Amino acid sequence: MKRKMPVRRTDSFAWPTKQELYAYFEQAHNLDRATVDAEIEGVRPTFKLRKGRPINPQELWEKVGRKLEASLSR
Repeated sequence: MKRKMPVRRTDSFAWPTKQELYAYFEQAHNLDRATVDAEIEGVRPTFKLRKGRPINPQELWEKVGRKLEASLSR
């Protein structure tokens, strides 16, 4: 039986706060807060909870930021 590799969680985030996420996308990509908020609401339902624990905000901002970066770089 194959053993699963342990999941390593990061503790250094590109966007540790929501305000930094807003500021980055406003400066770098000229996106307003409403656009970032819409992306947050789109990502939130797809976020997988771990053992019923609430979503870690930094992980949510990281996922939203990475998704926006990927969609803007195409």
